[in-house]
Amino acid sequence: MTSYPQHVLLTGATGILGSHILYELLRSYLYGGEKGKITLIVRSKGQESARLRVRKVLQNPYKPEALNIFTTDQLLQFIEIIDADLNELDKSHLAGLDQQEGLYIIHSAAYTNLSVNDNVYDDLYHHNYKGTMHLLQWASGVARKFIFIGSAYSTGHREGIIPDQYKQLTPDGERAGPTSLSWRNPYEKLKAEVGYAIIRYCSAHDIKWQILRPTTICGRIIDAPLYYSPKYNVFYLFGRFFLKMAKSGDRNEVVRIVATPDSVLNVVPVDYIAKAITRVLNNDEIKELNLAYSNSLPVDYIISYMIRHAGLKSKIVDKIPGDLSILEKMYYKIVGPQFTEYLHTPWHKFDTAVLRQVMEDIPEVNMRKAFPKLYGYAVEQEFGAEMQL
Repeated sequence: MTSYPQHVLLTGATGILGSHILYELLRSYLYGGEKGKITLIVRSKGQESARLRVRKVLQNPYKPEALNIFTTDQLLQFIEIIDADLNELDKSHLAGLDQQEGLYIIHSAAYTNLSVNDNVYDDLYHHNYKGTMHLLQWASGVARKFIFIGSAYSTGHREGIIPDQYKQLTPDGERAGPTSLSWRNPYEKLKAEVGYAIIRYCSAHDIKWQILRPTTICGRIIDAPLYYSPKYNVFYLFGRFFLKMAKSGDRNEVVRIVATPDSVLNVVPVDYIAKAITRVLNNDEIKELNLAYSNSLPVDYIISYMIRHAGLKSKIVDKIPGDLSILEKMYYKIVGPQFTEYLHTPWHKFDTAVLRQVMEDIPEVNMRKAFPKLYGYAVEQEFGAEMQL
């Protein structure tokens, strides 16, 4: 059993990845005899209090089976909750934390919006950049280590081999890494910018740091019940769109999708990523890490499978056709603006040598073979009740 720090502060515990990080930490306390507390920063939302939102995560009937033998109260005994938005944190919320030695902060919370619209930037800046830096500054007096869950796509629109480490800084705090990156949307760009800001701040205040970057997250593949995900987004949303549209359209229609023929999408199970994150917490030698699979799925395979599943046909093209069908017009209006840049990415491969050393006892799953069951499960679940197109 992996040994974790005694005191962990986690953000994003009600999200896809954050909930699974919480599950992994709880398993360590329950099975490994770890002592300490997990402090969650969760804000009340609508009529739901922060505590109720956490209870829902712990009472989820689809949580890993290993936790089912424990009651919700048994799980809650390890948890403290701070009811606040990241930008609302103040000295009063530090009560108790300032008496804990060696607090590890796992910052998983993020506002995700892959839109390219100009008006999305302010929201992303407020939640992802400003919120992260406020959290870091608020906790600087008690934090031993700050672990930032970034995005593998914050490396920019790149081809070839993408290394773990690329956020180098000069002694003056300026960027020493690539300076000519091209991002697909504001979300990626701000993820990159906050990464540099974290390094500068932590270096100046003697706080250890890690930047861990997941690729595209999918449902569970290790812990039963398999294939489950708290939310079905990203490529799931692509398939859901065509399933919905095909019900009222021509089943023989050929949908023309703009994509690069040799483009790939790196898809990794959420439980694999959560286990990797919790395994490297105590490893101060790992500063940056790609949370990716060694091999990616060809984009044309993903597209053709999901469109064929909807009873339609697909064709890869290099530019948006001029004579769009009604279905194609809907696609390029609703889904295309978020997905086209990812489908148009040149061939690339993430360096996973260090990650595979960390996860050597957990083999990678052949995602091409697993994809039909993974996607089929999401369809059976109707992509979750929370998904709205």
